[in-house]
Amino acid sequence: MRNFTSLSALAAASCLTLFGAPAFANNAPVLKIENFIGTIEIITSNTGKITVENADGVKSVRSGSDLSIDDETSVRKYNCRTKGKHVLIGKGKWSGFSNKGFKNIKEYPHVKISAPQDVHLDISSSIIFGKVDTVGSAHLHIGSCGDLKLGDVTGQLDLSVSGSGDVTFGNAGVSDINISGAGDVTAEDLQKADIDVSGSGDLELGNISGSTNIESSGAGDIEINSIIGEDLTINVSGSSSISIDSGSVDTLYIRASGASDVTYNGSSKDAEARASGASDVTIHNPSGQLRTSDSGAGDVNVRG
Repeated sequence: MRNFTSLSALAAASCLTLFGAPAFANNAPVLKIENFIGTIEIITSNTGKITVENADGVKSVRSGSDLSIDDETSVRKYNCRTKGKHVLIGKGKWSGFSNKGFKNIKEYPHVKISAPQDVHLDISSSIIFGKVDTVGSAHLHIGSCGDLKLGDVTGQLDLSVSGSGDVTFGNAGVSDINISGAGDVTAEDLQKADIDVSGSGDLELGNISGSTNIESSGAGDIEINSIIGEDLTINVSGSSSISIDSGSVDTLYIRASGASDVTYNGSSKDAEARASGASDVTIHNPSGQLRTSDSGAGDVNVRG
């Protein structure tokens, strides 16, 4: 039986060890897209090299097996708006009576690329709409706005979504997911995960098959089908809500504050749950040791 008094310290150390080293493929070709506004379509296969099938006026630079696209457009002051079924992007303030300075997404470049399936995709400083097939690994920073749909990421995924950008993808390997603003992320299964959600961003996942660390603040909602792994650590504040339908972990640590809610319907060997403010935590009785504490109007509910 482990020394339960040091459970929170063990959980923190476990997360540092788990997520300290990157696991991007060193020999894979790299497709880098930056300073770009527009639509992309990336088709991958088991053979071939990275090829721009349709550049639509955007310049690309090749270096060995790698290819970079830099449209030299600063996206800092750009905003997205919807008008009916149309997405409009531009600078300045939006007026219900005038859309001066805003253009339909269809007026921006549409770039079509083919690439090998093990490609490492790197997107930064861009407003991107479009679809991407399965890739080997990915480092994605979706800022301001956008809507990106990916297939599977067979290796590591490093995803950062800010503003109102939305991302949907299939399965992924070890994943680092950061959501801020009002961006939403929907995915299927992951191998281990480090999750940080703030603002009003929402996250919906299938199954996670490894140790998981979750930080949530603001008004974001997180829904996960199941987590099976060694450690599950959750720190939640604000009016966040976290719901995990099932799972099995060795060590469960939950700390909730503000008006947050956490429900874990899986099993654990040892568990520690703390609730303060007006937060609620619901867990099942562990098979080993249990430690709980609540203060204010906070409540820890332990089911048999």
